Amino acid sequence: MKILLTFIAGISFLSTGMATHIETTKAELVVKDTVNSVMLLLADKDLDEDTKKNSLIESISSSFDFALMGKLSLGSKNWRKMDNEQQTTYTDLFITQIQDSYLNKLKLYNDEKVIFEDGKQVKKKVHVPTTVISKGDKISILYKLYKPKASKEKPDEECPWKVYDLEIQGISVIRTNYSQYNQIIKEKGIDGLIEKMKQKDEIADVVEIQ
Repeated sequence: MKILLTFIAGISFLSTGMATHIETTKAELVVKDTVNSVMLLLADKDLDEDTKKNSLIESISSSFDFALMGKLSLGSKNWRKMDNEQQTTYTDLFITQIQDSYLNKLKLYNDEKVIFEDGKQVKKKVHVPTTVISKGDKISILYKLYKPKASKEKPDEECPWKVYDLEIQGISVIRTNYSQYNQIIKEKGIDGLIEKMKQKDEIADVVEIQ
C-alpha cells in the first residue's frame, strides 16, 4: 500500500511539473509572437505611419492587459477613490500613454537583435527575460505575465497569458508609475493626475530607458 501511494504521489508530481512547463511555454510564446510581430511591422517600409501604428496597437493589445496595468500603477486605494467617470477617463489615458511609450522604445531598436530566454515560473506568474542587442549594448526587458481565470463564458483555452508589467533595465513600469502618480495625487488629487496625463508633454515617460 505504501509503495502504491508513493507511486501515485510521484505521478501527481510529474503531472504538475509537466502542466507548469506547458503553461510556461505558452507564456513564452505570447512574448515571442508579440515582439516578433512588432519588429516585423516596424521594419515594413511599405506601410504608412497611421496604418503601421494601428497594426502595432492591435498586435500588442491582444497580449498586454493594459487596463490591469493602469490599476496596478494607480494602486487599489486610489482606484477605489475614483468614480466611474474618472476610472474610465484615467484608463483610456493610461492605455494610450503606455502603448505609445512601449512602441516608441521598440522603434529605437527595430533593426536590432532580440534574444529570448527561458521563462521562469514565479508563484502563479511567469517572467520571460529578453535582451535587445543594440550597437554592442545589451538592454534587458523582462515581461511579467499572468493567466486570467477561466469561466463558463470563457474557458481556459480562451484565456491566454497576458503581460501585466515590464522591467526595463531592472526598472518596473508599474512601480515607476505608482511612484509618479501617487506623488501627483498627494499634491493635486485625482483630478490633478488626470489633467496631468492629458498634457502628454508634461508627464514623465513611464518606460524611459536610462
